[in-house]
Amino acid sequence: MLSLERMMKDLNQLATFTSQSSGITRLSFTKEEREAKDYLIKQAQAHQLGTREDAIGNLFIQYPSENTEAKTLLIGSHIDSVVNGGEYDGTLGVVVGLELLRHASETHLTLPFHLEVVSFTDEEGARFKTGMIGSRAFAGTFHEGELAYVDDQSISLDEVRTAATNQPLDLTEIKADVDKLLGYLEVHIEQGKVLEQLDLPVGIVSGIVGLNWYDIEITGEAGHAGATPMHDRKDPVIAQSAFILALHNEVKNNSQAVVTFGQIHVEPGSINVIPNKVTFSIDLRDIEQSELDRLDQHIHELAKNVEADFGVTINVKKLDEAKPVKMSEAMMSHLETEIKGNDYPVHILPSGAGHDAMHLAEITPTGMLFLRTPNGVSHRPDETVIPEDVLVAADVLLDTILVLRNKHE
Repeated sequence: MLSLERMMKDLNQLATFTSQSSGITRLSFTKEEREAKDYLIKQAQAHQLGTREDAIGNLFIQYPSENTEAKTLLIGSHIDSVVNGGEYDGTLGVVVGLELLRHASETHLTLPFHLEVVSFTDEEGARFKTGMIGSRAFAGTFHEGELAYVDDQSISLDEVRTAATNQPLDLTEIKADVDKLLGYLEVHIEQGKVLEQLDLPVGIVSGIVGLNWYDIEITGEAGHAGATPMHDRKDPVIAQSAFILALHNEVKNNSQAVVTFGQIHVEPGSINVIPNKVTFSIDLRDIEQSELDRLDQHIHELAKNVEADFGVTINVKKLDEAKPVKMSEAMMSHLETEIKGNDYPVHILPSGAGHDAMHLAEITPTGMLFLRTPNGVSHRPDETVIPEDVLVAADVLLDTILVLRNKHE
């Protein structure tokens, strides 16, 4: 049987590998990450499971099929964290995978495919500001130029990677042979409140949202706060307020998208001066590319309208974009069957956050299971899970593996 006690012990032990006493800070290619990897390797070896690390730092734990030519079913996530984060984000998925492999080893489970757990390097991007390094390298979309990125100590990604892996970097060797992959499964905390509000332990991820990031610059006319009449002002802050409220209402009332205005900067920033410039960010996300495209057009039309209404100049700059990614219908169907088989209602929901699964979905059939997150708290020290939910997720994945076994025998 799968052991909840063993999984919770793993999670608690991995939480001790942190550079800060409050929360979890375990950045990529650090002593703390190395300690966490060594712990996982030790647990694997205690159950006669093979391990290997590639040149980008991805850690693989292996339960091989007797058929050496078989394909590989991957289960994975990551063990790096944000600064002052929680102990379950990413790590939960690796620990659940490890428990499945321990169970397979203990029961001498015969499989027509290799079963591997992977802990992908630097999903969070907290150290080098370029995330999902390991899964992108595995999927073949990591760019070698990113090795020049530096952390806040001016140490490059290439320097720490070389020191940590002691391997020359050949991205062609890290890139997966897609013909040898059967699929990928990932368990992750939801990081939201949907499943909690529905009183469900797990849910099936339909896809991972795409996003557009923008920088909006509105230029008006500075003036004296007391000597400039209200009718004679070209105040970019008022124009910005109208812009933000209009876009907020458009998204709230006519879309399933979400929009966030996380950065605002006003110049010159004096209490008694009408500003001459305001810049702000837009983070726009949706599971449908067509809706992102519609809202992109709306943003540009809104800019023209606000310019005309307030006598300002608006520059819209798109900073970044990522396409939405859909999960495999076949994998979703398997997860749905096994959730029902465990006597739980099925709920399907999109992921508003990015995960390693979004890159694996580009190369192999991918399924993702969300775990209920109490109060929706994540990326914080008080991030937690309900232990019984962990066992539900592990049981669903085990049953899915057995279904895939029967299908491929």
